[in-house]
Amino acid sequence: MHRFFLFLAMLAIGAAETAALACTCIALPTDAAERQSLVTDIVDGAVALIEVELDTAYDVAAGRGERLRVVSTLAGAAPAIVEIERDGPPDGVRCDLEFRSGERTIVLLYPQRSAAAADGPRFRLADRCLTQLVGDAGFRAELVAAMAAR
Repeated sequence: MHRFFLFLAMLAIGAAETAALACTCIALPTDAAERQSLVTDIVDGAVALIEVELDTAYDVAAGRGERLRVVSTLAGAAPAIVEIERDGPPDGVRCDLEFRSGERTIVLLYPQRSAAAADGPRFRLADRCLTQLVGDAGFRAELVAAMAAR
């Protein structure tokens, strides 16, 4: 019986560690001042708010990020095809956004962190949690307005 409780304790510790590693997202603030502060932080440095479809998946062999086809531009400016800067394959635990063929996603683009690629610019994305917030039409409208006001 003692071993059974020891086993249960080990399972609980393992589950807690797994939960701690999972991507955790914040809720959209309801307080107007907090919401405006979040909008300001998000649009700071943003290049564009765009709707995209997957053109080419992450290339594991080359270590290259996805290429996304821009369906529409909601704010800012972006080329017709954007390449995403990644430091490895998309990982849900790190809150990386994962793209699937045939699905459209609205994303925020930011300038890349690394030096410019020889074949054109790359962009980094807001994480999956921020992309979930952008899914709220009212919040998205606030972001578009803030980006247009810059």
